[in-house]
Amino acid sequence: MRIAQVIHAFPPYSIGGSENYTRALAKELQRLGHQLAVFHRISDFAREEYAIEQAEVDGLSVWRMNHIFQYYDRFEKLYRDDEIDKRFAAFLNAFQPQIVHLHHLTCLSTSIIGEAKKRGCPVVMTLHDYWLICQRGQFLKTDLALCPGQEDRECVKCLTRELGVTEASRKASALYRRILPARLALLNRAYSLFRSGYFMSRQFLLQRQDNAVQEVHRRMEHFREICQTIDLFISPSRFLAEKFLAFGIPTERLVCSDNGYDTTSFVGHKKVPRERRQLRFGFIGVVFPPKGVHVLLEAFREIGEEEAELTIHGAEVPYEGFDGYGDHLRRLAAGRKNIHFAGPYLPSEIGKILSTLDVLVVPSVWYENSPLTIHEAFLAQVPVITADLGGMREFVQDGVNGLLFRPRDAADLREKMRQLICHAVLVEEFGRRAPTVKTIAEDAAVMVERYKYLLRARDEQREHARRWVG
Repeated sequence: MRIAQVIHAFPPYSIGGSENYTRALAKELQRLGHQLAVFHRISDFAREEYAIEQAEVDGLSVWRMNHIFQYYDRFEKLYRDDEIDKRFAAFLNAFQPQIVHLHHLTCLSTSIIGEAKKRGCPVVMTLHDYWLICQRGQFLKTDLALCPGQEDRECVKCLTRELGVTEASRKASALYRRILPARLALLNRAYSLFRSGYFMSRQFLLQRQDNAVQEVHRRMEHFREICQTIDLFISPSRFLAEKFLAFGIPTERLVCSDNGYDTTSFVGHKKVPRERRQLRFGFIGVVFPPKGVHVLLEAFREIGEEEAELTIHGAEVPYEGFDGYGDHLRRLAAGRKNIHFAGPYLPSEIGKILSTLDVLVVPSVWYENSPLTIHEAFLAQVPVITADLGGMREFVQDGVNGLLFRPRDAADLREKMRQLICHAVLVEEFGRRAPTVKTIAEDAAVMVERYKYLLRARDEQREHARRWVG
């Protein structure tokens, strides 16, 4: 089969959970003899807007499209862009896939689905978060409060900046389009600074539109429509599946099936013995507010240095409204010799990192779907402490292979960590009870059968239509 995988970002530009899963799945499908191509977005201020380039990543054919929102002049362009549709159509014409598998469409265009359907391609979508039913993707409000569910007027409060496109700002956008095409930006840094100045100046022109609620309503109606055109949704967690079923996705078009995982980085890594009595806790992942690293540090800073140590593994990334988040974390850790910031890591280093930890802590404050790090910890037989929230609670069995704590409650998290510090034997017991994790090879084999089923169903429909017309 000829299979196209589509995602908002891809290594080496981004190494988040959905990106790593897409790469692993594509590589395994290719190993099975299928032809693969990946289409994804990059953000490079030194390149022309919508520019396409072809490359090879880990033996995979990759098509990169630059999109920096240079021509963003209305809310709809956050999710639907004719120019992106044209580039995707050119990709489809060149690669000619039989199946299109979507992983994320943020920063792309939802109407690329129509381009795939025009060419008779069944469309599969793996749901990695809530972006289809929450513009912010995580059901988190701007102050990090949990959102109970999509409601047009509440969405306006979270999207004031995005919705506030006035006629003046449209004219400003057109002016910048004329005087500073991206192809004239010779220096990435210089162009980035100019772009920042542009958005700052636009903020003075942006005022909330009178029809902001209607804009949100139109978005949600559009998303309901496109969801009806997708042939199969795959949800890695039951919690996320229930959210989308409530949104209106037909039950028969959604399967609940966890992602598969690449186990190669765990080969040859054995647990590194502790040199001291201290229990070794760790965090692995993106360091930004939704991951709740601040909750972990608030909990840990009252644990004695002789009792345990904590290492934060991960790169700090920007998050709107929380510009000083990294500095805040370092203030929380100030003066504590048992708290370490290890910085960014490569996916290939996960096995090595986990071999140095006794317990992984996943303190996220949002409704995580199926966290990559929890599964990786289980592969390394490392127990997990995580928030009793969203999909996280589905994978960690309290008192069996880890512990659950009350979401956002640093005191309760501290109590769970102390429980393991005082009863270290539980660490080994929980590790031995780690559940079996689906491999990427098992996942890919099932995925191929799904693709074949959809192709057969399409062909049967065509044959039925031909006979009916005949």
